[in-house]
Amino acid sequence: FLKKNNVIKKNWNYGSELKEKCNQISKDHGMIDNFKLLGPAGSPYYICLDDKKKPSLEFRTLFLQEMIKNGVFMPWIAISFRHSKNELKKTIQALDKALFVYKKALKLGPKKFIRGPIVKPVFRKFN
Repeated sequence: FLKKNNVIKKNWNYGSELKEKCNQISKDHGMIDNFKLLGPAGSPYYICLDDKKKPSLEFRTLFLQEMIKNGVFMPWIAISFRHSKNELKKTIQALDKALFVYKKALKLGPKKFIRGPIVKPVFRKFN
């Protein structure tokens, strides 16, 4: 199946397009220093940084919340052979809307926009 359907190439192409489009939207919003996709195209990841360019669980929470609000559950990126242009389009549209709110939160503070508890790292000493 992998060879017959050229799965590896398809997944890497999908990841490359996802990274390119997501980072372009972040640039368009003027916030590439606060949100971007990094890593290899076959296994990209995103970072959520605050107004001081530091990793932020508050901004990660806000990003997750806004993506879910727009129909995309993306706590991490796991590219699949079944992802198509439709999923890419939906992800890009959700990202654009999420970053619109994220940008506002950079000015006004994320707590004004977050509607639940802040996410916590999986590996921590205490709950």
